Amino acid sequence: MFRYYSNVVTILYPLRFIPIICQLVLLILLLLDREENVRMFMNLESQSNTPISNFETLDTEFIIWLSFSIGILVFELISFMFTITSLIFYQTFISILSHSIGVLVLFAFYIQTWPFRDIRWVLGFCTVIPFLTELYAYLDVFSLRRSYI
Repeated sequence: MFRYYSNVVTILYPLRFIPIICQLVLLILLLLDREENVRMFMNLESQSNTPISNFETLDTEFIIWLSFSIGILVFELISFMFTITSLIFYQTFISILSHSIGVLVLFAFYIQTWPFRDIRWVLGFCTVIPFLTELYAYLDVFSLRRSYI
């Protein structure tokens, strides 16, 4: 039993670490290139029938979304590094799945610019869902005193 468990941990630990780091790097790149992205957002809005937002308003909203996502990812990375939730299988699976999807979608967004209303959903689902399951895992470990070892 212990041999099987140690093999699973050695596989899942890097599989969870890599998508979180990749998504964090992509979010930091988007934050550094935000002026160009906001200008692209405004060009996309002018081509559609939606009204054009003010540049400062759109820039501020983009900064808030990216900062919120980076903060959540840093919290999740710190809790993962201290192995608080690294051995919980449902949290590991949800984290690997959602952050991998987030990396793919953010990379596609970085290559070809999408409307900002679509990016809100991506940032919400690919960072908030693993964060909420991380909080549930904290509740599971600390309040209910469950052991996953």
